[in-house]
Amino acid sequence: DERASACRSVAEGLLALGEDALGKLLTERLLLESRHNGALADVVRQMSLDEVCAALASSSEESRTSKEGLARALRSLTQIRHSATDSVMGAMGDALASEGVSESFIAEVLGEVTPQHVRTSEPPGEEDTEMETALQLIDLVPAASDKELLPELAVLARQAKNGITDGDVLRTLVAVALDEYRDEQFEDALSLVQSSISLLAARGEFEVAADSVEALWASAQEDKKRSREHRDRLIAVLDELLEDEQLGAMVSAICTYPKDTPEYESCCRLMKVLALHSLRPLLEVTVTVPNEETSKVLVSLIAEVSESHMDELGQSLMDGRPVFVRNAVAVLSRSGDPRCLPHLSRTIHHADATVRRETIRGASGIFHIKATEMLIAGLEDSDPINARLAAEALGSAGGSEAVTALTRIALDLDHTKYDTALKVSSIEALGRIGSEECVATLHRISNPHGVVHRIRARETRTAAKKALRAVERRSTITVRRER
Repeated sequence: DERASACRSVAEGLLALGEDALGKLLTERLLLESRHNGALADVVRQMSLDEVCAALASSSEESRTSKEGLARALRSLTQIRHSATDSVMGAMGDALASEGVSESFIAEVLGEVTPQHVRTSEPPGEEDTEMETALQLIDLVPAASDKELLPELAVLARQAKNGITDGDVLRTLVAVALDEYRDEQFEDALSLVQSSISLLAARGEFEVAADSVEALWASAQEDKKRSREHRDRLIAVLDELLEDEQLGAMVSAICTYPKDTPEYESCCRLMKVLALHSLRPLLEVTVTVPNEETSKVLVSLIAEVSESHMDELGQSLMDGRPVFVRNAVAVLSRSGDPRCLPHLSRTIHHADATVRRETIRGASGIFHIKATEMLIAGLEDSDPINARLAAEALGSAGGSEAVTALTRIALDLDHTKYDTALKVSSIEALGRIGSEECVATLHRISNPHGVVHRIRARETRTAAKKALRAVERRSTITVRRER
């Protein structure tokens, strides 16, 4: 509520600037940066669609620079407000018309934002030479006759006359490229695919981009008839989508679209395929994203494919940035694969406490003797939170090694090495394990008449009694208390 109120106040202040000043601010800064900044996006959402469009129209002029700026602003506005493109385009068209902007310029602006359509109602004549030239470009075989035209290209040619979207064109071009094994024709088709995917991803049309990338990746990995050179060329298309600008658009979508929207789901699907190809660029993004929630989403996406990138992730642990290493540890450990433990054994002693903490969390989810050994080492962590977290994890892991380590801390007879909070956590962990050895240790700590009683803090005695009661409730054997 406080954030919403603050955003409303900021929005009211911006509206008070006047339409001209606000329009320039929206076009040059606010709308573009809002795609990567959740707070700015919330401020823009406090303004009505009509108010934003009126400000944009007021500051516009009929020039190429203005047209491109308006188009970028409108694409950002559509994404930020989660509005249907038609709604935004309609409001913008009305606002520009009210400012006396020519219909041709309005059409050019809106055409930059929405998918383009080409329509003809009659067979091409002399006046349609530009259309014929465009259709000739679709024929990727030099001097090909109608009989030599591939079936997919023939379909594309017919559709181009009837009107199709950019997404339809891309899907058809992908099909053509993947059906082509001749070097020159394959390269021509894939070049068109490459430029189209980048454009559509920048426009936020992630569904068609994800479909296309999945098809390209599958062909590169599974098509045994395709040459190594062709496979490498298919992978090069994915490399272009791993550039900062393209990844920024995807992160922006994850930040702004709700989780149950097609845009969000398609963007996640696209990034997952890219992670299959190369993890490092996506790991870099986890460091620079605007909020922790988005970083966790990216870490989860990368973790889904981490099993095939263990060595690459292991190398990432050598990075000097604690945040980067922490995220790499999270990705490695979420795989649940014991193969990651040799890599994590290096970060259990990392200089940064947050990296060690993530390592302890990761080891707690892997049931393996090496993971238990790492958690035992975590009991000696200089950070109290980390040590207690390791004790809690050992209570879930169980095993004789865990019991021995926890007992050593719970029965800290010299009363100097371990703090009370860690001893309480160790006692609670022994109670969760609940073995006979654990029960005996808990009785020693809670015994009100023994020698041990004189050196026990009240917190540890209380914790031991509570743990014994928990064991009694779970066990089918009644635990007899010492009298």
